[in-house]
Amino acid sequence: METNSNFVGNGKSIGRKIQVTLKWEDLKKLKKNDFKGQKLLTLDIIPLKQTSQWGHSHGVVEFIRQAKEEKAN
Repeated sequence: METNSNFVGNGKSIGRKIQVTLKWEDLKKLKKNDFKGQKLLTLDIIPLKQTSQWGHSHGVVEFIRQAKEEKAN
């Protein structure tokens, strides 16, 4: 998984979808973003290097905005 990311839960591929399992208490602790008066929570779903013994093929991590690299002229 990416470094500097807070692990939130697991996911597994089921056909064309990825099913995720998250702890509600963990979600309530994460930083929310305000957008037009609404609180939003953004998470990233990333593939794991190896599927776990329980069939988890993806990890769910807290979204962390990356600094944009400046383009060379």
